[in-house]
Amino acid sequence: MKIKTKQFLTLLMAVLFSISFPLTAFASTSTENSLVNVVVSDSDKQTIIAQVPKKYVDEYKEKLKNPVFKQEQINMMSGNARTLPEGKIIAQNYLYRSDIKRIYESVQPGAFESLVLTFGPSIAVAKIIKALGLSSPWGIVGALGTWLVEYIRVKPEDWWTQSYIMLLENSIWCVRVSHIQNLKPTYPAAWLILERL
Repeated sequence: MKIKTKQFLTLLMAVLFSISFPLTAFASTSTENSLVNVVVSDSDKQTIIAQVPKKYVDEYKEKLKNPVFKQEQINMMSGNARTLPEGKIIAQNYLYRSDIKRIYESVQPGAFESLVLTFGPSIAVAKIIKALGLSSPWGIVGALGTWLVEYIRVKPEDWWTQSYIMLLENSIWCVRVSHIQNLKPTYPAAWLILERL
């Protein structure tokens, strides 16, 4: 009986410890440490967002007013199609023409290529959104199930619509989002980079 009681208490303590650890970690976080997205650079090809702790946002925005600092940040966060900034990749997702085709053909088998050829990329995108029963262009990427909403909604619906059109025209080969943690003890804590490649 003593052995069963001791095993039970050991198990109970392990469970309580495992539950209390996340609660303690959660309790120690504050809104002061929450990350805020700050747009560093935004162009048709690439958007660079620094994720800065809330308490440093004003300071970081002020530093970005200095063209030299801003360019250093852009250079640090910009790679090319093959390289990314130094740090740990938290997530990386790609959207290809074949993804749009797969999503559309899940409701209209074999109809994708004829849709694009018949109506052209602009109208085809609108018809794909309608056929999928989506309320916005964000839904196409959301339908992939691998993209986080925070990554999708960083850019407006028009940007996504234009990206889909560019993919259907084969003027870009993909849209890539990279979420990279800064491993250095400085802020920004992370970068979010959306690119049309």
